[in-house]
Amino acid sequence: MGLQALVCPVCKHSGYRSLQGIRVLFATRHEHVCNYGPSLQSLTVVFSGAALVSLRDRGLCPTHSALMAAQWALLCGQLVGTLRVFPDSPALVHCFAHVHHEMVNDGLVPSIDVFPEPDPSF
Repeated sequence: MGLQALVCPVCKHSGYRSLQGIRVLFATRHEHVCNYGPSLQSLTVVFSGAALVSLRDRGLCPTHSALMAAQWALLCGQLVGTLRVFPDSPALVHCFAHVHHEMVNDGLVPSIDVFPEPDPSF
């Protein structure tokens, strides 16, 4: 399937990483259908309009945001289905944190540029 299984040594959470990367097969304004490796399975990332505005305000294009959201879904163990990203969803906050971490690692933003911390009430 082109995936590497990952397990956190601390909390034992399991997830996946695509060995050949994730790609967008097709997209509309709010919906991006992604697949990974040679797999025929796909993940659909659906953004609300407000989520897209929030991502754009941070300099992220919808396609890059969808790829990062799909990568986050795989890390969370979701291999197929739909990931809905809305401003009030914990998934958006956690995805923001993941995207920021990746951008800092890639040298795209300084490490002092922060995204909001996850709300512990979720």
